[in-house]
Amino acid sequence: MMINTPLHANEDVTVDISIIGQYPQFDNERPIIVAGVWHTISFNEVTEFTNEATLTMYQGVSIPTDKDNTNYYQWEYNPANDNPWQPINSYAEGTIKNSHCQKFSDGITFCIGIPDHLPDVISYSEQWMLELTISKNTVFKESFSLEKPTKGFAKSHGDYISFSVDPFSQMKSSASDYVTLKNTGNVPLNISINYKQLDNLLTYSDSSSQIPAHSKQNYKLVLNSLSWKPQQIQQRGTATASVSSYYLLDQDVSGTAISLQTALVLDVPTINIFVGHNNFEITTLDPVTGFSFQHQRMISMHEGETRILNAYLSGDGSATVSVNTNDNITLLQITKNGEQTEFPITVISSNAEEQVISLKIKALSENKDGIISYSVETEDGTKTFTTRINVGPPAVTEEPSPIVGVTSPVTLVVLLALILAAGYMLYNHLVYGRGERR
Repeated sequence: MMINTPLHANEDVTVDISIIGQYPQFDNERPIIVAGVWHTISFNEVTEFTNEATLTMYQGVSIPTDKDNTNYYQWEYNPANDNPWQPINSYAEGTIKNSHCQKFSDGITFCIGIPDHLPDVISYSEQWMLELTISKNTVFKESFSLEKPTKGFAKSHGDYISFSVDPFSQMKSSASDYVTLKNTGNVPLNISINYKQLDNLLTYSDSSSQIPAHSKQNYKLVLNSLSWKPQQIQQRGTATASVSSYYLLDQDVSGTAISLQTALVLDVPTINIFVGHNNFEITTLDPVTGFSFQHQRMISMHEGETRILNAYLSGDGSATVSVNTNDNITLLQITKNGEQTEFPITVISSNAEEQVISLKIKALSENKDGIISYSVETEDGTKTFTTRINVGPPAVTEEPSPIVGVTSPVTLVVLLALILAAGYMLYNHLVYGRGERR
């Protein structure tokens, strides 16, 4: 709950107005009270407070001559009564919530609700006045907007949310996006999101189950995956919004409780779960058993590069696998689950683990694509899958930089010769030069 700042004041008295536990709402800086909904009206900095206080609310700018439940309400605080918090009007029973009212040293809080007798028109509002009277003296007077309660619910952002998880492993995966829900009405909404059989596997981080009036909430999904075989899982979802009875006057008083508590339901982004190896394509060979084949459609290699390329079969089923390459790829070795073998390979798969076919290949020439074709034969026929290899120039091997301070042997020899020559010349000068001078 936000701590409200004082709104409008007469002299030193300030007032805070909001739905219980919610943010204050304004209409062009004028406080808003929503009909049929509980609000706290807190007056602060009330000096010379006596033991009695009266809160009055009425339609318009002056007290109406003909007072009734559509235009005039009064409540009082009188500690001399068995029940100190009471409505004054006979038609106002059930419009004050004693448990949320409070008298304190320099102020008072009323928790009241004005029944919804407004016209059934969307966004309808009326100007009302509120007054606080102490010892028959009005210490505060201010206008507010009395609004028709409205309930609005919408989604924004994308239509799909994706997860990627590794096969046959339990892991946490964060969604590629998030669910954004908007409360477009003037009452708080309680939210529940339903993805059916995935509900027990999903958690929502940094999210609340309630959206305040005229606000939005991002729901960040985290998937706690099971040990799934490779497959693609898709699940639609819905979000349900309703107003808690905690905020509403009793049904026989509020005039609007039934319609507000009726749930709103809308579709939320569909979840797509990719269970498989990163950058691999999954093809289902048998929809009944989930027998599937995974391979990469495109990779890049350098001329002369050697690499291990994997393909996977999983799910209940059996197949015979063969491989062909074009003239820009050399097939160096074939293994099945780590054991060297030859084509064709017979593969019997189950839901418990993957069968791995590994090819050790070498790319030959740049600027020409390499092609690897997998032929997978099952009882239902033969399907062909292709991996295209973009072969680029040879990898550049950087020469090691020369180490500062290290001199080559040739340079050392030259330097040594120069030193010897200089020494010989100096010796001749010192010996023979002196003799000539004598």
